[in-house]
Amino acid sequence: MTKSILDSLTPGQLQRKVDSFFARCDKKKEDYSITGLALYLGVSRVTLLNYSRTDRFYHIIEMAKLRCENLCEKKLLQGTPPTGAIFTLKNNYGWSDKVEIDQTIKGTISLSSLFDRANEIQQAKVIDGEIEEPKPAELPAELF
Repeated sequence: MTKSILDSLTPGQLQRKVDSFFARCDKKKEDYSITGLALYLGVSRVTLLNYSRTDRFYHIIEMAKLRCENLCEKKLLQGTPPTGAIFTLKNNYGWSDKVEIDQTIKGTISLSSLFDRANEIQQAKVIDGEIEEPKPAELPAELF
């Protein structure tokens, strides 16, 4: 990480600046945002987020992000046009409105049994356009 103004701050000083940012937003009736906080601190949004990964500032920056996230969530619940809040929640806070299904099948398959079955199918006879397979035995239990 390159040097930043945040390097010269103690956690206590950063906390006071963060509190000052939120107080200013409240006084001016402005919305909270991570970018707004970064501008207020004199750093880029990316730099601010990078510092949130340090032990020194993790809790302070994560709580500030949580306050910004909470404002977006409140806007959704208040009926404010949701597009901007949805975009912010998805792109900055990991929210998702998609359903993911994990269809993992666990077990083992015997390749030799698969090859034997494939060989049986290849040896099937075609009579009058229909495939006549040898009567297959049930699939072997070791296949699964």
